[in-house]
Amino acid sequence: MAWAGPVCLAGALSHHADLRDFCIETAAVEAQTAFDSFPGGKRNHDLLLTGVTRGGKAVVSIESKADEEFGQTVRQYLAGA
Repeated sequence: MAWAGPVCLAGALSHHADLRDFCIETAAVEAQTAFDSFPGGKRNHDLLLTGVTRGGKAVVSIESKADEEFGQTVRQYLAGA
């Protein structure tokens, strides 16, 4: 699968009501993040975007594999904690 480009990315984000007006501030390819200092590894992001929406700041993590699930949202992780 090939990178579809920013127009396709904007189209995909527009399908989520909270991200329709997402304005990218930073983008990083193959980024790694950690939410805390506990052992267990870091989260790998194929593309990590930060930006703003009318609701405030937002972070979007893009996983490029078409045959994998996206996983939970941060809100879902918090609810399950």
